[in-house]
Amino acid sequence: NGMNISVRLRGKVWQARVRYRGADGLIHEKHHSLSAPSDKTGRGKKTAMLEAEKWVKDAGFVEVVEQSQATRLDCSAYTYCLNYFKSLVATQQIERRTYTSYKNSIRYIDLFFGEKRLQDLTITDVEMYVSWLYDSNYSANTIKKAFNGLRQCTRHAVAIRDLQYDPCASIKAPRGQLAPPNPLDEPSRRKLQVMLAALELSPMVIATYLAYFTGMRREECCGLQWKDVKLKAEDVTAHLCRAISYDGGKTYVKGLKNGKTRTVPVPAPLVDILKQWRTKYIEDCMLMGVAFNEEMYVLGDFSGEYLRPERVTAWWKRHSEEWGLLGTQGRRPVFHDLRHTYATIAVRTMDIKSAQDILGHSDINMTMRYADTDMEQIQRAGRAIGEALNDAHKDGAEVLQLRRAI
Repeated sequence: NGMNISVRLRGKVWQARVRYRGADGLIHEKHHSLSAPSDKTGRGKKTAMLEAEKWVKDAGFVEVVEQSQATRLDCSAYTYCLNYFKSLVATQQIERRTYTSYKNSIRYIDLFFGEKRLQDLTITDVEMYVSWLYDSNYSANTIKKAFNGLRQCTRHAVAIRDLQYDPCASIKAPRGQLAPPNPLDEPSRRKLQVMLAALELSPMVIATYLAYFTGMRREECCGLQWKDVKLKAEDVTAHLCRAISYDGGKTYVKGLKNGKTRTVPVPAPLVDILKQWRTKYIEDCMLMGVAFNEEMYVLGDFSGEYLRPERVTAWWKRHSEEWGLLGTQGRRPVFHDLRHTYATIAVRTMDIKSAQDILGHSDINMTMRYADTDMEQIQRAGRAIGEALNDAHKDGAEVLQLRRAI
């Protein structure tokens, strides 16, 4: 496919390099450190190359053949949009899982417009498309995604002059409905802690503790390595820099959401639990005759493999139903609701900016979703504001003086 893959030894570490032409017509270059063994003579290059080729395949690098404008436009609106999102994957502007989501959203373009070309779409066509989505009784979120997928493509087409004007520009985007958070209610929080304490430590139990005490996402829990966890008195933190994602039944290592790393505090109860788990982990390594390595995954096995996120989901679903846990919305909590539980407590116990940084929200408004007050807070606030507004009784002389002035 014209893609150039090479490896070279830098110190004691093999490094892979891939060069390919992206959808923008430019040559892109990516680097990646490999785990293939090496010695002073540089042996192990063949193994390193095999690992490099696997990295390129798993990362989804795709060389895009540059097309003329006539070739790009000689297809249906759906195919044009699909090719656009494929190019975003090829240039690593979106990940494969995001591409799959876009692909599912723009399939409605194919259903409604058929073979109609993008340059033939009019404002009326797009209005009829949105009306058709509403009339088909799709959910508000589905309609929003279906429209936004088309609008993103038409904007791109105008930017590269495939279109003279954007047929979506004058149409207001449909509003989606963001479901309210469903953190565990107070009885369920207490029950969860009691039930977890009765279980033997395991990767699934540790994953639950991590999500509950740090607000980590499921994929971030699975991507945590021992080198990322600091349990000394002067530094009790976890540094998050990778996650385990999946697409089409396959899992792969990726960076964090929003492309940023972050550091989260590890509360005292979790410190004790992680210390016990680390001791057990090292002892099990010794029993298996495997040398413990800081790059092993906290939830992984001795071969260096990570825990697949869907296994965590299945375990949590089974146990949360068995324990009868409920969220504040009256629904059975999913694993991600442990993060919602952490967020709800975080915005009540720390400043909102710190909560945003710890949770890794790019928009502070997302963090503010968890700032809803409960009844106890409302009653406490009512007493405080009542005392503040009704402070005349505190100084009778001053009240008398005011009456005389009136």
